[in-house]
Amino acid sequence: CPCDERNLHFHIRRRPGDAFAEGVFAGLKGVEAVHVEGPRGAFVLNEESHRPLLFIAIESGFAPVKSLIEHAMALDAAESLHLVWVASGEGGHYLDNLCRSWSDALDDFRYDPVKAASAALDEALLQAALPQVLQDHPPLGECDVYVAGPAPWVNATEFQLLELFQRSQPSWTSSSCPSRSRCGTRRAATSSSTGRRSHRQRVHGDGCCTPSTS
Repeated sequence: CPCDERNLHFHIRRRPGDAFAEGVFAGLKGVEAVHVEGPRGAFVLNEESHRPLLFIAIESGFAPVKSLIEHAMALDAAESLHLVWVASGEGGHYLDNLCRSWSDALDDFRYDPVKAASAALDEALLQAALPQVLQDHPPLGECDVYVAGPAPWVNATEFQLLELFQRSQPSWTSSSCPSRSRCGTRRAATSSSTGRRSHRQRVHGDGCCTPSTS
């Protein structure tokens, strides 16, 4: 978050077979120097927007989303903030108490944790959960939407958001959408094969996001 420019926070998920994570948790000492390179990409908050903000974090995609939320809080410009955090496994919502404290302290902040029943996510969970948590949310065409997480789930979420938007606009066409010039969406996807995060900024005028592959 730019409001905390002297401190960098890294969210590293510990899982079997991840050599980098195991090296950090098992071998990294507090006095060792770690060299990092960045930032990369353009997954940043649109500081000029005053529209409602919807953040969808999938698994450890909460890391960049947390930074955006803290930035939005510091600016205090958005009409409202809504966080949907989809996670699997025990401890998947590893900063659940922090998110709940935001919701308790701020009248315009809403937090919806979505937990997978199994140890892994599946597309059916997204299809069932998103319509439910977005029922009372401002229309998608009037919001700025930020999605972050593993690339396959970011893409699946984009498809789902597009379908939800189209259902809410029964007379919508590509040339007559009432929100064509008013919708912004941005995404950050992590490659599931390499673990490297590729950030891409996407701003559209068709009311929602257009799916793509990482």
